[in-house]
Amino acid sequence: MAAKSPTRSSTGFTVTTMSSSPVRCARALRRISAKAKEASATIPIGRAGTADEVGEAIVWLLSDAASYVSGAILDISGAR
Repeated sequence: MAAKSPTRSSTGFTVTTMSSSPVRCARALRRISAKAKEASATIPIGRAGTADEVGEAIVWLLSDAASYVSGAILDISGAR
C-alpha cells in the first residue's frame, strides 16, 4: 500500500525546495554568450541541465514516491 503525502506536518508546515544549476532553454540559447559557455565547463557533468531534467525532478518531489522527504534541498546541479 502506497503512503500518501501529508499536506502538513504536526507543526503545520512541510518544506522542501530545489536548487538548480544553469538550465538550457530556447530563450537562453538565443542570448548565450561565450562567457556562459565557459561557465558550463565548470559543471562536473560538463553541460547545463535541461528544463525537462529539472521538471522531472520536481514532478518526483511532488509525487507520492517522495512522501517521506521533508526539510530537504533537492540539488539539481550536474554535481556542481
